[in-house]
Amino acid sequence: MRISTGMTVLMPTKGKWRNLNNILYDERMIPVRISCTREQLMQILNMTKKFYDQEKVLAIKISEEVILF
Repeated sequence: MRISTGMTVLMPTKGKWRNLNNILYDERMIPVRISCTREQLMQILNMTKKFYDQEKVLAIKISEEVILF
């Protein structure tokens, strides 16, 4: 299923985070940059969370202005 108009998968890295119960998670993280709407992002986050069986999936907004030249 195609949702967004483009993405870049970056090199995997090690990630660590604690949940609300103070449980430490030490796991592999796959950074991905995508070009999409907020609605598309929510679909992608939901699919990613289910596919990788994650408790949480993080998304960070990089910019409101994107120039594709």
